[in-house]
Amino acid sequence: MSEAAINDLALETRFLPRFLRDPDAEALLQVCAEKFAWDRSIPDRPFARFGVPYGDDENREVIVFHPEVEPLLSRIEEEFGFRPDSCSVHWYLRGESFVGFHSDNIEDIADGTGVIIFSLGAARVLRFRWKQDPSVTRDFLLERGSLLFMSRAVQEDWKHGVPRQPDTGERMSLVFRKIPR
Repeated sequence: MSEAAINDLALETRFLPRFLRDPDAEALLQVCAEKFAWDRSIPDRPFARFGVPYGDDENREVIVFHPEVEPLLSRIEEEFGFRPDSCSVHWYLRGESFVGFHSDNIEDIADGTGVIIFSLGAARVLRFRWKQDPSVTRDFLLERGSLLFMSRAVQEDWKHGVPRQPDTGERMSLVFRKIPR
């Protein structure tokens, strides 16, 4: 059964290892680090949010996307057929920074879309763990400029997280979605 689960994950994800190439990826990392308004309430993992709010954040005002992100939004729309209207940005300051296993709330993902993780900075593993059998895992190495699309169905069957990698430098992930209206 675990082989079938991993095959299903492969069908419900799409990995593009060089969605944005250097030097553009490196330049975008610098712009994000310098110009975004970072919330530093989570030690070692500041975050920023743009676009339509969702979940626990749904009462905040809409924050316009930063102009430097607009070309990325256009490329995503061209590649996947929908334009994200919300983005959370997570800045992993060092290899000890992590995010635990979780699934995104499918009520916060518009039908026919999914969640897109765009990675900048140091390469980090994004690990998937099957909900029915947590010993079944699948890793994606998210290098600078890579993109991983997860359909809504992935959230139903899998959890994902970014484990600690002590000898790794800073990484930033831009997590895009389209919110149902």
